[in-house]
Amino acid sequence: MSPCVLAGTSEHGCCSKCGAPYQRVVEKKRIRRNELEKDDPRYRPNTYEGAYEDINGKGDAGYSEVSTKGWEPTCDCHADIVPCVVLDPFMGAGTTGLVAKKNLRDFVGIELSPEYMEMAKRRINKSVTQLDLFGRGIGV
Repeated sequence: MSPCVLAGTSEHGCCSKCGAPYQRVVEKKRIRRNELEKDDPRYRPNTYEGAYEDINGKGDAGYSEVSTKGWEPTCDCHADIVPCVVLDPFMGAGTTGLVAKKNLRDFVGIELSPEYMEMAKRRINKSVTQLDLFGRGIGV
């Protein structure tokens, strides 16, 4: 569940006015495999002997190194930043809510069963009772 919540929301948050997420500003750097240190497990030589001789000079395939430089809004509202909201229309035992809260996202869960609703509240409050970085409680 964690990959879905993280992939579907911005780590930085969203616009408090329209809900548009902030997007990551990244810098990409291409690193050739044959230019890495020889003790790096990703290193591959640029020249081969024997059965692989026909691929000489083709060892320049590489890796991309990506680093976050900051965040930018995807809207023009210039409003405050708030945590992204995760919606679970079939909440059940509250696993999605638990993951959302642990990752500092807000959460809205919908559940028809009062028993499951209480179970979800207990699970989320038990696991997430500390304060987040902004000093606000993140329990249910």
